[in-house]
Amino acid sequence: MITARDLNPSFPFAMTRATFLKTLLSGVAGAAALGGYGRWIEPSILSVSRHTIGGATASPALRLVQISDLHLKAVGKHEEKVAERLHELAPDVLLFTGDAIDAPDNLHLLGTFLSLLPRTRHALAVLGNWEHWAQIDRKQLEGVYGRHGTRRDHIASRVLFGDYQPQAVLSGHTHGGQVQVLGWAPVRPPGSGRYVSGWYKESEPHLFVSRGIGTSVFPVRLGASPELPLFEWYLH
Repeated sequence: MITARDLNPSFPFAMTRATFLKTLLSGVAGAAALGGYGRWIEPSILSVSRHTIGGATASPALRLVQISDLHLKAVGKHEEKVAERLHELAPDVLLFTGDAIDAPDNLHLLGTFLSLLPRTRHALAVLGNWEHWAQIDRKQLEGVYGRHGTRRDHIASRVLFGDYQPQAVLSGHTHGGQVQVLGWAPVRPPGSGRYVSGWYKESEPHLFVSRGIGTSVFPVRLGASPELPLFEWYLH
């Protein structure tokens, strides 16, 4: 059999069958390792991002922590780690920005999770698309939140600001794409538009999109680890 190397001994891509199989197996092993990392490791890597809203003044800042896209399927080590970090951060306000649960049968899990969290001066929650899609009973959901010191904020649902100009809008929904390749998220949930994660400051009010805590559809995160955003808000 005549090979490329026979025709041109310096041909750079010529390889033996053994070398080809070795290269192929290495690629398969690498893909498997990357898949395992995205399935079992990165979804449990929790980071705290820190942000400032408003110009710093002599008065102390109000500390807000955003909890988004929990998608609770259980209350295990990952959720306990979230609760531990919240106790360490000692926020004044907790903000739940939707998709805490995505099935009516998981209402009790939300109650269990909320019972682990620190008591704060205020705690507000809004509904996400999954609570709507799953037709979660709003009264029951408000009851679970209410028993743990959290109320659903109707104003955020209706976006009625009157003369008040908000300094920032906090959002979730995208999970940072769940999978990012060099900052590019090839798949995002419906309604995400161009928004993936982080700050968008092209216009007022500035928008912050959290990567959230949990996963949906596929239990994988790669390049988009779970996030607890902490905001220090200097009131004017």
